[in-house]
Amino acid sequence: MKYLHSRYVEGRERKTFAIGCSMGANILANLLGFEGENCLIDAACVVQAPMKKWMLKDPITNSMFGFYNYAMGRNLNKILLRHEPVLKDHFKTINIDIKETILRNRPSIITFDDVFTAPAFGYKGVDDYYDKASCYHRMPNIKRPTLFLNAKDDPVCSEVCIAYDRF
Repeated sequence: MKYLHSRYVEGRERKTFAIGCSMGANILANLLGFEGENCLIDAACVVQAPMKKWMLKDPITNSMFGFYNYAMGRNLNKILLRHEPVLKDHFKTINIDIKETILRNRPSIITFDDVFTAPAFGYKGVDDYYDKASCYHRMPNIKRPTLFLNAKDDPVCSEVCIAYDRF
């Protein structure tokens, strides 16, 4: 962000805008909240962010008989296996063998986040990760004009993930 801002915005009469969708929206909202008044983004649009990420487990597990949970987990496993040669040393430092762990677990995004994402980023498990990574906690610190756009009937990031109390 700093590089792009210095290269294309500083010293010019330009504004910086950002848009994020789904997990990218959660990351964007977290950035806006972390940076507060110092944010280099002038305005943003956050589309379908899982604001209360900890509330995702039930909709993901039950929506379409678990199809999204399985399909997203399977795709994440494929991506991780594709990049395993580069990532294996990092995962070995946290005692995870990527190939063996994928073979041992049924594809599931929740399982993926529990056995890979959470430990890779220092979280205790999927519940700790889903709680602490939720933009819900940083939304009150957003100081830039931001449009949050969510569908109440999204099959994965359903209405239970919308932080009405933060608005």
